[in-house]
Amino acid sequence: MSSDGVQDFSNMVAMADSHQNPEELDTIVEITEILTGRLSFLEKCESTLAALARFTGADLVILREWDPDNSKLDLVAYYNFWCRPKTSG
Repeated sequence: MSSDGVQDFSNMVAMADSHQNPEELDTIVEITEILTGRLSFLEKCESTLAALARFTGADLVILREWDPDNSKLDLVAYYNFWCRPKTSG
């Protein structure tokens, strides 16, 4: 764990429902670590969406924010299984 706060939260989640799916708990812990880490806001959004896509098996996950001035949803971040960045190596 990256910090005591994450460990404490992980312990609370694990005790909350002993009947929960282990993958669900792992995903909650992973997202907690992402959100409490040192990534930029956009990187946190993208990493969280990737974790949710892996957990749900979704090919596409989108985060949008409501723009009340223009009555529309603005794209914040997305994860697309089919259009992932290429890694070097």
